[in-house]
Amino acid sequence: MENWKDEILSSMKGAERSEVPAGAFRKIEQQIKLQKQKQVTPLRWLAVAACVTAIVGGNLFFILNYDQTTATSISNDSYSVLISDFNIYSNE
Repeated sequence: MENWKDEILSSMKGAERSEVPAGAFRKIEQQIKLQKQKQVTPLRWLAVAACVTAIVGGNLFFILNYDQTTATSISNDSYSVLISDFNIYSNE
């Protein structure tokens, strides 16, 4: 049972050490500089926040107005035509 551990540990015997490419450190530094340049500025975050606020505010405005318009447009008078045409509530 313990034999497999020894096999795994001894499997790297005779392997050569890996070597770092010549310009690896310079490439890493360049990538870090590029990432710093790509960072989002506070002005962009402000623009994103303004867009989200406008969308949420617009949705709230339409939801509140939709509720008021449907409540006023549907009244008991609008159902009277259906009741009289189909005689739903007549005792005949």
